[in-house]
Amino acid sequence: MNVIGGLGFVIGGGAAVPGESHNGPNPSISEDISWLKGSHQFGFGGTLYHQQMNYWSGLNAVGSTMFDGSVTGLGLGDLLIGNARTFTQGTTYGFYTRQYYETLYAQHTWKANRRLTLNYGVRWEPFIPISNKWGQIHYVDPALFAQNYRSPVFLNAPAGVIFPGDPNYVCGKSYSCNKWWNFFPRVGLAFDPIGDGKTTIRAAYGISADRPHMFYPNQMSFGPPFADRVTLPNVNLSNPWANFTGVPGFSGRGEDPMGGLAKIAGIGLAGKNAPFPTSGFYVNSVEHLDRNYKQMYVNMWNLSIQRQVASWLLSANYVGNSTIHLNTSTAANPAEFLGLGPCTLNVVQPNGTVAPQNYSVCSTTANENFRRVLYRQDPLKGQYFANIAQALNSGTATYEGFYLSANKALSHGISMLANYTWSHCISDVYDQQPSGNGYVRPDNRSASRGNCTVGVADVRHFFTLNMVANMPKFSNRTLQAIAGNWQLAPILQLKSGNFMTMVTGQDTELTTVAAATANQTTVATGQTANQVLPNVYSPDKGKPCGISGVAACISYLNRSAFMVPAPGTYGNLRYGTVQGPGLIQLNVALSRTFPVGERRSLQLRAEAFNLPNHLNPLILATNLNVNSALFGVATADQSGIAGQISGTTSGDYRVIQFALKLMF
Repeated sequence: MNVIGGLGFVIGGGAAVPGESHNGPNPSISEDISWLKGSHQFGFGGTLYHQQMNYWSGLNAVGSTMFDGSVTGLGLGDLLIGNARTFTQGTTYGFYTRQYYETLYAQHTWKANRRLTLNYGVRWEPFIPISNKWGQIHYVDPALFAQNYRSPVFLNAPAGVIFPGDPNYVCGKSYSCNKWWNFFPRVGLAFDPIGDGKTTIRAAYGISADRPHMFYPNQMSFGPPFADRVTLPNVNLSNPWANFTGVPGFSGRGEDPMGGLAKIAGIGLAGKNAPFPTSGFYVNSVEHLDRNYKQMYVNMWNLSIQRQVASWLLSANYVGNSTIHLNTSTAANPAEFLGLGPCTLNVVQPNGTVAPQNYSVCSTTANENFRRVLYRQDPLKGQYFANIAQALNSGTATYEGFYLSANKALSHGISMLANYTWSHCISDVYDQQPSGNGYVRPDNRSASRGNCTVGVADVRHFFTLNMVANMPKFSNRTLQAIAGNWQLAPILQLKSGNFMTMVTGQDTELTTVAAATANQTTVATGQTANQVLPNVYSPDKGKPCGISGVAACISYLNRSAFMVPAPGTYGNLRYGTVQGPGLIQLNVALSRTFPVGERRSLQLRAEAFNLPNHLNPLILATNLNVNSALFGVATADQSGIAGQISGTTSGDYRVIQFALKLMF
């Protein structure tokens, strides 16, 4: 259960879901040969690796609901009256995935002279996609749907759905087709421009391939006839199946079919006469099911200059990369927004005929399945489809970083390493497991492109200092006894904030595109909000927020700067638009070792963590929902411990500890 908005919460999911994963055996063979001849070093080698994953889960079988405030304006209010935005259930599902990885390479390192070394090579790395042992894959082809093509693999399959074994499914039992002629070059050089061995210039460029992880096709196993996941909009918990149109030839209208379906659908298997429910959930694993698959790859380059000055090693580095064919996703069967006035839609009736049905408001969450693209083309054929998540590999991403480093070797009792990084990352929305309603708009795939929001990929400024300072030896015995032999070791970290995305938590567009789903445990993705004020930060930024019922919180964002878009419209914000709180962390250690005789010593050590007792607030993903009562406030600490906020002492507050160690 996922309640969005207000004081939203999630119940279940994760470890609460039954399931098992068995990986392996994963055999591999590799060989590397190196041949040195004069100023040349040649390298040849290759690898053959096979991996497999057997998995089952009861995620869909337990059922899931989402309450987003579509009825009352508050997710908790919808829960209290029992009106769910979506209800989703299926049978226990599983899959048996397999994949081969194979590669050959050749490289050459040539020491052209004592000041210049060149390195270049090429790797042959064919793309062998993930396959399914039993061919448990479906693909919805809109062109075949329009032709009323029905696959002979499953006799009850809806029009347009094809499977391995169908003449139109050209990729065997794999989720995409093989791509054999992949060659990835790389080149690099190291140059001493002066010849004194104290200055070095290095530069390199290379291309590397990437491939989906073994769990990537997880939700592609949800749909009919293998797990029969069904998604119903705008249901009441008193009878969530009341408006379900049924499983033709298997169960009637308004009946819960899952008990019966679970008895005939094995994990990863389905019979030739398997039934197909209406409002089924499907995932297309590739954008175009053909032999011209566009594999994700990364261009990488760097340039560095290093110079030794006395005991210092100074370096300046530029690094960059560009990701091509980035995995993302969209909705292949979205609902069409038809305005908020009255209209007439063609709807399949209980007797199986199609008849016009009048609506006082044309676009609502209640009739979204009737407004879907395939349903509007042909209601009798289109009634079998609800969500069709469409995997895409048309995204791109770029990263550029400038890195300065000063490393001082131990001299005069001091050693030090200081680093500063400036970086910037821009990306389309990455989707590592296509599902649900997709992440990008079908009509404008770059609409959400913005600053990277995954991890620390787009931290503009990052400074770290590590130092060890030893007190000098004093000639005065008293002064030496008091101040000598102490060692001070500070660690300082300064970081600018990560970038955040403001979302609505609702399907305000009334298209289902990028809308939050029942199984979504955070709202870090989804339909974005509108920014209506230029300054998004709260006038009370950094002060206690004083929200009733919340023991600890810090104000950060200005709620008035954001609004929920008007119905039927998309938000004007891209992903990663607003910068979050930065981080300041200073840890210090002070120690001294006292000799005790010839073979023993006693070490006294004091350590302070977060010495200035500085608060590093964190805005949780759930607090980025503009409908949340906690929108824009920090309720946690970036250390990962509940923050030291409003006088509480449960978080990353200053910690001082002492230790005494006897060494012998």
